[in-house]
Amino acid sequence: MRQVAVLFDSQPIRAACFSPNNMDFFVLGTNSKSLKFCRMSPGLIGGDNRYNNGRQQNGIEVVYEQMDHHNGSIYCVDWSRTSRLVATGSNDKMIKILVTPNFEENDKADWAKEAKEMELKGHKAIVRTVCFNPIDPTVLLSGGLLENDVKVWDTETGQNVANLQGHQGNIYSIKASYDGSFAVSVGTDKMIKIWDIRCKKYVDQMDGH
Repeated sequence: MRQVAVLFDSQPIRAACFSPNNMDFFVLGTNSKSLKFCRMSPGLIGGDNRYNNGRQQNGIEVVYEQMDHHNGSIYCVDWSRTSRLVATGSNDKMIKILVTPNFEENDKADWAKEAKEMELKGHKAIVRTVCFNPIDPTVLLSGGLLENDVKVWDTETGQNVANLQGHQGNIYSIKASYDGSFAVSVGTDKMIKIWDIRCKKYVDQMDGH
């Protein structure tokens, strides 16, 4: 294990996620409300110099930045397996779905035109976790503070289509199995809940102790 690159921001960086299809790219969510798309620099990992016009910091280039993406700090981020959608959650109580630019094929001048947003509203407080269904990016799971249920969203319509009840406290993290069948959620009730994403129901639990 060794450090190969580093990037600094003016505010705390709360969330990070690699692109599932191109590990050269990752995205950062920050307290400065900014969503930063980054690439490991060609000098670090080899390859062409296509992205050398980006802002480079010690092996990392910020190739695209979505300024003021939220009205508050970005607490969580997930990148769909198709690499076309990025979901973020914030203390502004919103989830945002961003259609990401195609960084590998299209010109940089077109990236801002490609980046399109959708707002998902329904959380009561800070959104602490978002998670795409790995095999179906139209399904997004989320959880947060002051709520006991895992919310299921349709990313095409922006609708909250289901609420999976079972936790007795704030939800801090949700992760899905690689085949998109199951999800696990954890929170302040110290319980690990297991859900069947396909039929949107509770399966089992483990005591976090």
